[in-house]
Amino acid sequence: MEIIKATEKHIPEILELWIEFMKHHEEIDPRFPMRAEAPANFEIHIRKQMEAEDTLVLAALDEGGTVGFAVANIASYPPIFEFEKYGAIDSITVETRSRRKGIGDQLMDKIYEWFD
Repeated sequence: MEIIKATEKHIPEILELWIEFMKHHEEIDPRFPMRAEAPANFEIHIRKQMEAEDTLVLAALDEGGTVGFAVANIASYPPIFEFEKYGAIDSITVETRSRRKGIGDQLMDKIYEWFD
């Protein structure tokens, strides 16, 4: 298992994982229906995220394939708080057959390192 910064070559597999993730949410909550153009829009979105300096996109690789991904970013509080910035986790998912192997924990560890 390897957790790396995602690159353009990981996008097709990240997209597949995202679709699985979204279909799961559609099944458990009717407030999450996807639009027909959602996969194409997500691909545009994830490409922009990969280019942003304040965003980290990770890929979890197992035997050459992407089995999970995470997106985290640094955001700013309004100028009323002592702390100016905070870390936010946008999304994290691991494919169904690869769950319960600590992959999510490894993704979170990398995110926390990046936040620090």
